[in-house]
Amino acid sequence: MFACFMAVVYVSWPLYRQMDKAGFFPEPRIEITGFQPNEQVIITRPHSFSGISREAWADKSGKAVFHDLSPGNWVITKGGTEKLQKTTIYIPDRYGIFIKQIEQFEIRIIFQRGG
Repeated sequence: MFACFMAVVYVSWPLYRQMDKAGFFPEPRIEITGFQPNEQVIITRPHSFSGISREAWADKSGKAVFHDLSPGNWVITKGGTEKLQKTTIYIPDRYGIFIKQIEQFEIRIIFQRGG
């Protein structure tokens, strides 16, 4: 006799937030250094249906950090108008830390499991 069991796990919102902070649900993050302090930086994904874009401001050290990204190609725009040449970023769909150096900019793609 063969029996099939299906388990449903209910996770409360506070438990989910704790698990998220611990890194159980990783998401890609991009850190780009080399900008002027407080400079506007926009990354866009032009080849998607809705034309996704994310905006950040560089901190005092010149680093802009982007969260809530999906794998694929992203293009960097500095100051909201100046598209940086040869700065298409590919976010892989696998875990790891990937670094790309373009002129004075260092692009660090971080996609790690927590623990």
